Amino acid sequence: MVVVIGGAVINPFVVVGGTGPSAVLEYFDSSMTATGESFAVAPASSGIAAVSASFGSWLTRTSQSSELLVMVTKANPSNAVVVYDTAGNRVGSQQDLPAEPKAYIPLDGGFFLVRPAFRTVEAIAVGETEQAIFIGDEDNSMISVLLPVRLAADLDADGRVDNRDVGLFAAQWLDSGCETPDWCGGCDIARQGTVDFADYAFLAGQFQ
Repeated sequence: MVVVIGGAVINPFVVVGGTGPSAVLEYFDSSMTATGESFAVAPASSGIAAVSASFGSWLTRTSQSSELLVMVTKANPSNAVVVYDTAGNRVGSQQDLPAEPKAYIPLDGGFFLVRPAFRTVEAIAVGETEQAIFIGDEDNSMISVLLPVRLAADLDADGRVDNRDVGLFAAQWLDSGCETPDWCGGCDIARQGTVDFADYAFLAGQFQ
């Protein structure tokens, strides 16, 4: 993150300090000196990644105007993803990571495919271009990846179902013969050969 103070630009970084119920995020400046700014986070948090406002909005399905801090908790009572703004306010709810492999978990509107099961989460990184979260799993000695699963009604594949998808859907309304080659641009969501009210029900249910 970049912070402007009195016209000077500094590049602070944030670390997770303490463990258990005393876990806090502490700010340091570019000379590795603590700034004195900190805030409490979910107990047993570990690993942190700063993400842009645009990616943070996509991740949490909320309206964000500044960077967000994404982190994981270690067995509290289960591993989870938590998000804060830079002022220390929780954004969205704590999203538990499952113990079972190849599970789908919801993250405030989107769905992520988890491989494999999580044990003790240690580190986190975010690929904003791929819209993926990379999590270091200490006990399993591997890196696990949360990959976005496209919603069926996300016709333009931008990670959300919005008015642009409604426009694409409307252009195909009542089209038939959708089996080939592309299910009428994906608008035949129910895969029944026609773009009709069955498909509209999917669109309405996933609209954000």
